[in-house]
Amino acid sequence: MSIDYKLSIIIRSLDKIEKEIQNIRIRISSIEEKIGLVEHQGEKMSGHIDFINNIYDNIRLPLSFFTTQISRIANYSSISLLPELVADRSSARVKRIADQ
Repeated sequence: MSIDYKLSIIIRSLDKIEKEIQNIRIRISSIEEKIGLVEHQGEKMSGHIDFINNIYDNIRLPLSFFTTQISRIANYSSISLLPELVADRSSARVKRIADQ
């Protein structure tokens, strides 16, 4: 094999590698865009969860009052308050205080 032939093989191989690197860059760019969208949606979902938790915290005691009154009227023996929720931010779970 001549040096020119070997060089042409190397150049073709480098061209293939360069094209593959370009394809990988395009795919990485696409993945980065999708990750950005997921992060944005996650922030929106986190805000919604905080909103729902705030609503629950605000209505828990009044709702417990009404359920207690209804239970007394109906003569139910077991009266309990609605559980208070605690957000475990590290694992994105909500736990009842009674379960801890």
